[in-house]
Amino acid sequence: MNIVVAVDKFKGSLTSFDACTQIKAAIKSIYPRQNVAIFPMADGGDGFVEVIKYYQRTQTIRVNTVDPLNRKIKGNYQWDENKKTAYIELAVASGLVLLKTQERNPCITSSYGTGILMNHAIKKGAKKIVLGLGGSATNDGGLGIAAALGFTFFDKYQNELAPVGASMIHVRHIKKPSTIPKIKIEIACDVINPLYGKNGAAFVYGPQKGATPSQVIQLDKGLKALAKVILKETGNDISTLQGLGAAGGVSAMLSAYFNATMVKGIDLVIKNSDILKVLKKANLLITGEGKIDAQSTAGKVVGTLVNIAKTLKLPILLVAGTAEINLKSDLKNIPCITIKDKKTSTKRAMEQAAIILKAKVKAYFDKENQVS
Repeated sequence: MNIVVAVDKFKGSLTSFDACTQIKAAIKSIYPRQNVAIFPMADGGDGFVEVIKYYQRTQTIRVNTVDPLNRKIKGNYQWDENKKTAYIELAVASGLVLLKTQERNPCITSSYGTGILMNHAIKKGAKKIVLGLGGSATNDGGLGIAAALGFTFFDKYQNELAPVGASMIHVRHIKKPSTIPKIKIEIACDVINPLYGKNGAAFVYGPQKGATPSQVIQLDKGLKALAKVILKETGNDISTLQGLGAAGGVSAMLSAYFNATMVKGIDLVIKNSDILKVLKKANLLITGEGKIDAQSTAGKVVGTLVNIAKTLKLPILLVAGTAEINLKSDLKNIPCITIKDKKTSTKRAMEQAAIILKAKVKAYFDKENQVS
């Protein structure tokens, strides 16, 4: 029997590599001769670039950059010399993990540090940049990245504006650099939220980045104002594009001036691995993530892989930290192992995720005798 383990991260407790490894170890402890292939997965959020590195054997390029508050830090990205492609994780220089809780304020944070990484890749000769979104501390509409790439922003009095979230509402003119690099940019994303509005960047994600209710309204107005200026100066209407609400609208400037395209992170991971080839010869797919719910079937890892497995008429087993599967879900009839149960507190489930996951997977296969 051939078993494929393809799992996303369990956010806050297990990386995708850790989760896959624990599941494989559990199965092997009972059936040591079974063939178990692991495929760490990601959907474009934080951890995406590390997963790409696993499959592509890229080179780590270290760069001096700045954090969301413009403090000097060491950053990095992955480089594929043969393809002249740079894989950049937004969170490396613009992530919430770089800030203390009391420092979170999307009105003053900037994606400038990510722009420094992108500029370095361009100067290195990159023909393509793949930008993974997730874990962002910013809501600047991409002003920061654009500023690092040579763009300048002015208010109605022709004063230059800082490339931060609070500046968006004041932008009246965008000055382009003398030459805009001709480079293909793909933005790996796992959400479909629009740039602004009740389902946009500020309202949905602003609070977790430290925005107060009044700041959320200000930032939302800023994103709408920025979109109007972009439409006026370029003719590109980005107001209704799906996915631009991810990571504080960081894709706004990239979409308008670099013709960046939004792609599903999971599709890029599948493309860069040979999982489809292996699944065709498999007898069981094990997939999952930290929380399986209604969103899991909306272009994310679990939903995408479940659909592929169903097409191949391949049995499926789900694993998760927690699961909320309703009767209308495409996942309703699929067996699911969860780390957290009535006897396990959330704290223990998070802290001992690896141990509990391994034990429960082992118990499942031992009891059900799924492998023969």
